[in-house]
Amino acid sequence: MLITTPERLAYVRVLTIKDSANTLLNELQSLGVIHPERVAKIPEEDRVRLQRELEGLRKLESIVTNFETLIKKPKLVEVKEVIEAADLGKYVKDLLERLSRAYEKVTTIESNLERLKEDLAEHQRLMLVLRAISSDPELGTKYLDDISFQGLIVSSATLLGSESGFKSLEGLIKGKELDIYVIRRLQLNEDTYTYIIAGPAYCVEEVVFQAKKFNVVRVAIPSKHVKVKEFLRDVETRVNLIKQMIRDATDNLNKLLSTAVNDIAIAKIVSKLWGERVNVLLEGLAGDYLVAIEGWVPVAQLLPLENQLYSRLKYVYVAKVNTKANPPTKMRNPKLLRPFEMITKIYGIPNYKEWDPTPIISYSLLLFFGLMFADVIYGAVMFVIVNFILERTGLIDNPYSEGYLTFKRILTFLSVSSMLFGFLSNSYAGYSITLSDSGIALKVSTGAASQSLLPILNPMF
Repeated sequence: MLITTPERLAYVRVLTIKDSANTLLNELQSLGVIHPERVAKIPEEDRVRLQRELEGLRKLESIVTNFETLIKKPKLVEVKEVIEAADLGKYVKDLLERLSRAYEKVTTIESNLERLKEDLAEHQRLMLVLRAISSDPELGTKYLDDISFQGLIVSSATLLGSESGFKSLEGLIKGKELDIYVIRRLQLNEDTYTYIIAGPAYCVEEVVFQAKKFNVVRVAIPSKHVKVKEFLRDVETRVNLIKQMIRDATDNLNKLLSTAVNDIAIAKIVSKLWGERVNVLLEGLAGDYLVAIEGWVPVAQLLPLENQLYSRLKYVYVAKVNTKANPPTKMRNPKLLRPFEMITKIYGIPNYKEWDPTPIISYSLLLFFGLMFADVIYGAVMFVIVNFILERTGLIDNPYSEGYLTFKRILTFLSVSSMLFGFLSNSYAGYSITLSDSGIALKVSTGAASQSLLPILNPMF
């Protein structure tokens, strides 16, 4: 890593009630929010944002209520999810999305079930009538188009209903003097009958229309050139198939409801907690009892900041907002290189969109200082002075100031670099360690080092 980029920042606006304004400001400062400042007037977009949160909550509560009507038996659900306070709003949106998709599937299955049940009832009525017709010695050998025919002049109809219903219908036919003929009257069970009628087309249609008033329904028998018994077998097969489809759809519905039960339980808890917060903030906004504080937050610290605020303050709302202001620069370097940011700042802080040269400055300084001051003993002396002696001399006004501590870390790194390069160059206060047959020996270094050290080391000096 030779260069880095400044920390990516997000501009946030935090809403809370006036009673918590000072607490909020202190929390933001302690969490490292850059340039926190109070907003004179809360923008309209915050009211719209809170209103949307409330609308989402209402939709979620409506979906939960609809699900509860579908769950026939009460179920005990153990909620194991751990939800951070900062995630409540996001969790509400995720739950709304998931449960909306699930409810859409449920309504589709419910619609299919209703259609299948209607289809089953119709086919069961048809099967009941066909069984009665097939049992008739005369009609049982006929074709369907002999019994059911639709013409412009003459047509027929098969009706199904109770004995009392047919009596009322017969009275209506006589009262209106409709030209209707009963081809066959068959009893299906104790109080259920079927009539096969024929006559002029307009009279038959009138009877079918009026029959609904007496709970007498028309059974649709197709005009096919097929034997009654053959078609009955097809209808029985179709009835069994529809029953299987209903069982499959019911199983799918139950599985879907079982899957959604956990989300429904969580939604009831989360919507209550989040709803209370949103409602209080909206009421405070309407009564001019809210304050807003804005500031820059590192993107990586946004979630921890929200967790901290939501856990410390009951009524608070954090939102990322757009701004035309230029973001400040917050350097982002590895922990070991952060002290060297002081040297970068001496020459100027990089712009938000510029590269940060702190890493390459750190490496260069450590390298060249180590090469120029390469001596293990001198490096060790420097390390001891910086870390154990300098503070005790009284020359440092405030040994706990941030500036001094940063400078101390830089000197510590430089002393370590000096010792490392001194070890590599075999330099120990002007001496070199050599190995020979007689053992370890110290020799005075030659060159520039010997010229500066020899007068001091000469015992005759």
